[in-house]
Amino acid sequence: MEEHFKELKKKLEKGYLQKIVNKYFINNTHAIRTVMTPDILYTDTLKREESEFLQEKLETLTVQDTDFIQKDVQLFLQKNKYIKYLKNVIFQDFLIVF
Repeated sequence: MEEHFKELKKKLEKGYLQKIVNKYFINNTHAIRTVMTPDILYTDTLKREESEFLQEKLETLTVQDTDFIQKDVQLFLQKNKYIKYLKNVIFQDFLIVF
């Protein structure tokens, strides 16, 4: 292992790293050009796909499933009725600290 490091050190002293950089980066004639263009309809497509996905899921739900979900949401809202104030407290604390 030590022999490999000695050999590498000798090569580095002779400009090995500079030769590699020149060969693969500076004197390299190959190139690639990548152009990214925005999809104007991306958001609309995403919303449509999400809506379709959710509609498929809704169609598979039973009455018991929907009742359970509604009860679960109501329970969550009751337990977290003060959550809207939490954002203000954290934001205000953040402003005071900084």
